[in-house]
Amino acid sequence: MKYAIIENEVFARLNLQNIVETLRPGYQLVFTAETVADAIAGISSNSDLDLVFMDIELDDGNCFEIFDRIMVKTPVIFTTAYDDYAIKAFKVNSIDYLLKPVVEDDMKAAIEKFEEHTAPSGNGIDYQQLSKAMARTRASTRILVTDGEHFTAHVPYL
Repeated sequence: MKYAIIENEVFARLNLQNIVETLRPGYQLVFTAETVADAIAGISSNSDLDLVFMDIELDDGNCFEIFDRIMVKTPVIFTTAYDDYAIKAFKVNSIDYLLKPVVEDDMKAAIEKFEEHTAPSGNGIDYQQLSKAMARTRASTRILVTDGEHFTAHVPYL
């Protein structure tokens, strides 16, 4: 998962980064931004971004200016000291609204909520992950797949 942190306070930004790295070491930080302008540039140039952690008050304005200027399709977890903006936050791509100081338990719940919302639809089986697990264990070289009435054996690409 690729993520960004939009936060103008250095210690808050480092705290978020440390918590995410602790909870999800496989997540990749793509960019950080301290201003509305830099956030717009970062979001616009990273179309494969999966998640954004965003503060409300930035160095050059309010984060909602970002949503006024560009279409933000990426899910957002707001991290702020202000509870006044919670309703407005949920009118954009908000997954959660965490109040500072952000703690690991709250972040864990927010990330899990994000992951539940972005999990593949259908039967919930991630065949790519299953294939990787099988390759690690060498338990089998085939997967039995059903389409409801028929079974088919598939050899995963390992």
